[in-house]
Amino acid sequence: MNIHPSPTQSPLAPAEWTMNCSPANGGDGLCAYHYICTIFRKGVEMCRLSIANGNGASNEAVQLEAAEKARAWIATFLLRPDEAQAFGRE
Repeated sequence: MNIHPSPTQSPLAPAEWTMNCSPANGGDGLCAYHYICTIFRKGVEMCRLSIANGNGASNEAVQLEAAEKARAWIATFLLRPDEAQAFGRE
């Protein structure tokens, strides 16, 4: 999925960034409150987030929380001079 639009004022991620978020157990119910979200840039895996869902929120709510964290990580990543240049974002 593309990174969700922000319901807050956090900066939006550029279009080349996507995220896949799924239960850590692969959906077998053994670890229903733990999600692994993988962040990709142009199809290349860049980062993984681990989201604990202790309050039993919906899958959509977990993905929105993960998207907020992903956008924050992406913004920090793009501030790194060497990384920005490597992807042509000087």
